[in-house]
Amino acid sequence: MPYLVAFGWGVGASLLGLTLSAYFFWDHLLPAATGLTAVALIFEMNIFLDQNRDAIWIEQKSPWIANLELAWKVVSIFIAIFMTSVACQVLFPKLFLVPVAPKGPLFENQALPLFLHNLRVLLGGFLLAFIYRSAGILLVISWNAIHWATSILTSIQFAHELGIQHAWFFSLAVLPHLVLEAAAYVTAGMSGVFLSKALFKYKLTSWKFFRVSRAVVVILLLSVGCLWLAMESEVRFAQGVLQQLKR
Repeated sequence: MPYLVAFGWGVGASLLGLTLSAYFFWDHLLPAATGLTAVALIFEMNIFLDQNRDAIWIEQKSPWIANLELAWKVVSIFIAIFMTSVACQVLFPKLFLVPVAPKGPLFENQALPLFLHNLRVLLGGFLLAFIYRSAGILLVISWNAIHWATSILTSIQFAHELGIQHAWFFSLAVLPHLVLEAAAYVTAGMSGVFLSKALFKYKLTSWKFFRVSRAVVVILLLSVGCLWLAMESEVRFAQGVLQQLKR
């Protein structure tokens, strides 16, 4: 049930953000939709963070379980924003579909450049979450969800124009990579928020700060590992499907 609530909030916020951006900020649709969607979700994200805090410190729930529940709530929001963006762009392409040209290491079969690119995004998300807390996490996941939806649909549209059949299979092939990458950014953002709150709330020599900082290091390492798995999925699986479609 909590994940359905998170999913519903994600759908509502992204519909609001995309609609307002399409009518008032069409020339800057992606950044405007990202910001408006993130703002609409700040209240609910703060509730999730408070529930996570209470589960660990008051209810004495295992930090692993509590943090996993929080991560799934935020990933549910990411999936909701992604699916809503896809639906809006498919149903109303003239309003919402803004072409995004692949650039840099993206969509290329180069493992290390792709991983380093995504690692920079992950570290940027960690810093945004450390500085802006819930707003920082939401900006990262909103941008990636909307940008990925636009990029995938643009690639499919371009493939159809070139006469490539069944190009929509590529969208299915990138889903494992998409979920793994989202999980990496979400957990990195969580660690940034946890560290930021701990620095302002606890003394550096307290056992509570030690416990939080230890959890932050573990979560960050897990997020980097998840990002590596996402890279492997894109390079070995998604790119293989894309090469087959080009034949």
